[in-house]
Amino acid sequence: MRIKFIQKIIDKIRGKKQIEDNFLSEDYINIMENILYLIPNSQVTRPKIVSPLDTVKELQNSSKSIARFGDGEIMIINKTDIPFQNYNHKLGQKLFSILKNNQDNLLVGINYHYFYQEYDPAKMSKFSKEFFVKSLPQFRRDLLNLINLKSKYYSADLYLGEYAQEIFMESKKIWNNKELVLITCENLIQNIKYDIFSNAKNIKYIFIPNKNCYSKTKYVYQEIEKYGKDKIYILQAGPAATVWAAELADMGYRALDLGHLQKQYDFYKQGIDMSKSENVIKMYGVDE
Repeated sequence: MRIKFIQKIIDKIRGKKQIEDNFLSEDYINIMENILYLIPNSQVTRPKIVSPLDTVKELQNSSKSIARFGDGEIMIINKTDIPFQNYNHKLGQKLFSILKNNQDNLLVGINYHYFYQEYDPAKMSKFSKEFFVKSLPQFRRDLLNLINLKSKYYSADLYLGEYAQEIFMESKKIWNNKELVLITCENLIQNIKYDIFSNAKNIKYIFIPNKNCYSKTKYVYQEIEKYGKDKIYILQAGPAATVWAAELADMGYRALDLGHLQKQYDFYKQGIDMSKSENVIKMYGVDE
């Protein structure tokens, strides 16, 4: 009951814009809101999101595709450029429509950690802590305005937190001894030391630019058509991958929008310290 009361106070402060009158700073309000989401049984608004591990299990035990929404996809919907992709009106519209989508053969992933936070702040980089306080609450509010709260979603942020090792190992079972086609940036592939896809039967590549991949949609679809529908397509193309996964699933292909997976696994295997801001920035930066 007290938690619900605190949430009402936060909403009232935001509504009256008392923040601007120096009653409370935006950061303090964000911290209060984040604390409510750290309490498991608090009565804050939480969508129905399948956990990261169970999302991977669903991909193991089905032939479904997955389209994932992270910070960048939300920004594109909100008409903002991101490092990987300039805002594109058509792309933004398609992203928005996928969030409302009910394709039977498509899992729609949103960020689990926006609503079910399991991280130890002591292990966060300075960059991550600043994001947690300054940016995450706004992304969470934006996402709540975009999704259908009656729908079930899956995890977009699959490989973060203390369960990363188990989820990496379970993920490898999805493509074990299968034929893969990776749609990705050549610069990324050249820098990978430990490849999470090494247990695939074989891998073909369709290379795309490291920025503004959506402009290559026609080319990508033409290349995919050459390989056929008996392979798994791994998409690493920023917000374009989210749209491609949904559209390819609709065309009868199996497409997995897995974002930074290769880099995350490679960094994990190399033991790169993700409590350092420069490593976090490198992980999520454009591959040069």
